[in-house]
Amino acid sequence: MQPSTIHEGGCLCGAIRYRVTSAPTALVVCHCRSCRLSSGAPSLAWAIFRAADFAFTRGAPAMFASSPGVERGFCSRCGTTLTYSGSDRTNVADVTKAQAVPLPTEIGATTAERLLAIVPGYSERKSDYQPDVSELEFMASSIKPEDRMEVYLGTWCPDSLREVPKLLKIVDVLRDRFGKPLPVSYVGVDRSKQKPPALVAGKSIEKVATFIYYRGDDEVGRIVERPTSPLFEDDLLALFAKR
Repeated sequence: MQPSTIHEGGCLCGAIRYRVTSAPTALVVCHCRSCRLSSGAPSLAWAIFRAADFAFTRGAPAMFASSPGVERGFCSRCGTTLTYSGSDRTNVADVTKAQAVPLPTEIGATTAERLLAIVPGYSERKSDYQPDVSELEFMASSIKPEDRMEVYLGTWCPDSLREVPKLLKIVDVLRDRFGKPLPVSYVGVDRSKQKPPALVAGKSIEKVATFIYYRGDDEVGRIVERPTSPLFEDDLLALFAKR
């Protein structure tokens, strides 16, 4: 497991910044003539990410067509080489100067609002996730007044980063679109899953995130680390629909 799947980078003067919410698929050192000329160095290192996970957070680069079908992005103010894009490689983003951003460690009871505020990537992933609304409509009809959820997560954990924002979005849609508020409590745990002891005692938390669905005081079921179905809401609906 990678300690962080958030990477950030930018140019020398700070006019351009970017963020990537995944681990690189490859790391490459290129010695081609164009890379050497664009960097003024014997070689140029690139980190390659999925294009869907890459976004500029400040400014945008100027582009130079260095060869047919290839554009190199750079800061027009300070000249920093930043990106490489090819017409035959639209699904990936090649960037320089990417640095991993350590994910924070939050231990204890927390809230959705705090998670969105302190954990890099939660807000973006929640915003980007588009759940199957037809499944959520059926889910809303299955929620009983005594239903609730407990979520045990690691703010330091890429698996939690991948799955928890999906639930945050689902809970909002259930409330705002279907008028079905679902009480959810969130607990941040340490890497051993033993802290905070008072909140994890008796919960059998072995992996994070763990999503436990309760009907009253009875556990109906749980999703551990990742759903077994293609969509998070598929597994969640299976829990909601239990009688």
